[in-house]
Amino acid sequence: MRVNALSTPVASRPTETQSLVAQKPAVEAKPAEIRQLPGRPVDSFFDPSLLKRPDAQTRATQGDQLHDIADGVRNGSLTEQEAQKLLAEQQKIADAQKEAMADGKLTLGERLKLAMMQGRAGQNIDSAKGNSDRDVFARFDKDAQRQAGQIDQLANGRTSGNITHSEAGKLIGQQAEIAGARNNQGALSELVTGMKQSEAQKDLDRHSKPGTQFDFDIKNLPPFYMKAAING
Repeated sequence: MRVNALSTPVASRPTETQSLVAQKPAVEAKPAEIRQLPGRPVDSFFDPSLLKRPDAQTRATQGDQLHDIADGVRNGSLTEQEAQKLLAEQQKIADAQKEAMADGKLTLGERLKLAMMQGRAGQNIDSAKGNSDRDVFARFDKDAQRQAGQIDQLANGRTSGNITHSEAGKLIGQQAEIAGARNNQGALSELVTGMKQSEAQKDLDRHSKPGTQFDFDIKNLPPFYMKAAING
């Protein structure tokens, strides 16, 4: 037999239960969290200007690899010799990127060549960081920590495009020389390393500024165009 809900008395809810329900705090909705990916600013993934550049992916990959090298220098998993070798390899990649982008585009063959070079470089970084060779004093070495910071700054410039392929070849080469200088012992070597790092920092700061880059050699321009390029 169907019972009419209107005619059936409903017991009132206990006051204590009502009080507990009323006092239950509301759950605040948390905004979606975007995790920072290592070696690459999150904003770069949503920057339309990066997507329009044919070399954006190869630059971003180099930025990630340079960050990996910086971490190895910082925590001592890369020795000075290993860092020097890996940075020299990154310099060759920057030179190959410059050559490939000379006409403003990347062909399929050029993409494959760069992908192979960067794939091999990534394996070399992992191998060097994973072996038993260690710079046990790196965490307490001001030169090692300073170089790690400079390589990170260089990596950020590569990812953003503020440091072009031409500039990267020179700047990465400087860091390879610094790693070699750090491997030498003695007060004179420390002085030379400090001077090299100071010069490298000046170059990094100058070339990291957006809108001041030229991805060609100004010295090869005719006098009229060279003057126009310098004066903006």
